[in-house]
Amino acid sequence: RKTGAIDMADAVAFEEAPPAEPVVRIARNAVPTGKAAKQAKRRMQVRGDLINLSMWDFEQCDAKRCTGRRLARLGYLNTLRVGAGFRGVVLSPEGKIPVSRQDAAAIEEQGLSVIDCSWALVDTVPFKRIKGQARLLPFLVAANPVNYGKPLRLSCAEAMAAALYIAGFKAEAGRMMEEFGWGEEFLRLNHEPLEAYAAAETPAGVITAQMKYIAAMTTEAKVLQARRDAINEEA
Repeated sequence: RKTGAIDMADAVAFEEAPPAEPVVRIARNAVPTGKAAKQAKRRMQVRGDLINLSMWDFEQCDAKRCTGRRLARLGYLNTLRVGAGFRGVVLSPEGKIPVSRQDAAAIEEQGLSVIDCSWALVDTVPFKRIKGQARLLPFLVAANPVNYGKPLRLSCAEAMAAALYIAGFKAEAGRMMEEFGWGEEFLRLNHEPLEAYAAAETPAGVITAQMKYIAAMTTEAKVLQARRDAINEEA
């Protein structure tokens, strides 16, 4: 599913302490039925009803594996039609800057949305017709069963949780991931970069954090390869 990711670019590192984490909870504004309705009602009572979460569903992926549809069934988010008005933050490859703590107010007041489509059919999606404040996601690794371990190949649920985490809504991101058996693994795999991105107050700071993380991984990979080569030579 195309969620957007940023390329490495020059940026000014963030050197100030980030603001305190905002206390905001996830909205449950869809209309689930049956068991899902009871679950959604219970979560609304516990967590509040403040963030409008939405999704554009192009019905290109396996419905049984679609994490966005599962969240919709559970009452986490609404589905939108193409061209529908949306003023909040939307994770899209049309974005020019990454999501950051600067988007916290927009997410809280106007919402957050993802685009649910197949990676294989992404070229058919009319991104220009999707409204909202387009944002990209920085480098992260998928933990969902379909694309486990693949950089940037996040599911809708992973993308939305990542955006919430980076914008400062860490508890809400964790609660969303609790709905999936592999959700905790996603947060574990990406703990270091997510913390770095969340500590950056500006989009430029997120880009800098991404560059540092990728550079560190590259260095680590070279060291490991050098050790393997040395072992092979001794053998």
